[in-house]
Amino acid sequence: MVLLGKIKSHLAEPIIRLLAYQVLFIFFAAGLVQYAQYHAQHYYQKPALEVIANQNNKRKLAQIILREFYALESKYRGMMLFENPHRIKALAKELDSSVEHIGMILLILEKGGVVTDSLLVNFYDKDELIEEIIYHSAEAVAIHVEIVNLAPKLIELKQFFSTITELFLASINGEQFQSVPDNVHLSLLIKQTEALLLRARESANRLFYDIRQVNIASQHEISQTQAKVKQIVLAINL
Repeated sequence: MVLLGKIKSHLAEPIIRLLAYQVLFIFFAAGLVQYAQYHAQHYYQKPALEVIANQNNKRKLAQIILREFYALESKYRGMMLFENPHRIKALAKELDSSVEHIGMILLILEKGGVVTDSLLVNFYDKDELIEEIIYHSAEAVAIHVEIVNLAPKLIELKQFFSTITELFLASINGEQFQSVPDNVHLSLLIKQTEALLLRARESANRLFYDIRQVNIASQHEISQTQAKVKQIVLAINL
């Protein structure tokens, strides 16, 4: 009781009372700053960083599609140069694999999913760089027009590759070999396939460019939001 009375008498002093109020205010301000920083990080910065990471993964998927189309053209032109049936069959399987890979990535760009990408970094030892790309598709986002345009082109390409492979093998295994310029049907199919490959690659180029532009715009908007949040936290700190 005596101690309590002494505390009350001390608090009755104006300076002591002012110091007590200041200590309480400092604790309140510190709690407010901590809450503001947590709220800004949890509700603004963290979602913004997740959006940026997702957009970057989307750009990577579009880049893989573009890379696969360049590989398609290279393998297709390589098949035109070979007269070995085993080599032609091997290239035909690689063409089908590339087409299926592109189709799978298009589906993930539409609905979301995981892609495991591998790049050969050492040709002699066949060392690979493996990267797992996770993309989350937002339901409210409209499907990109080039994704819709590429799907039927892939089906046509697969049919053309299959027909050309059969004609090549039939020509090579036949008793009388007929060169490509002399085979009117095969020459026409080759020209149609090359034109379709060009249109498909142009669509892949547009897809990659559009996704990259959207990504740049999104990062700019998110950077502005993060700057505003930092200003609010700085004002509260002051």
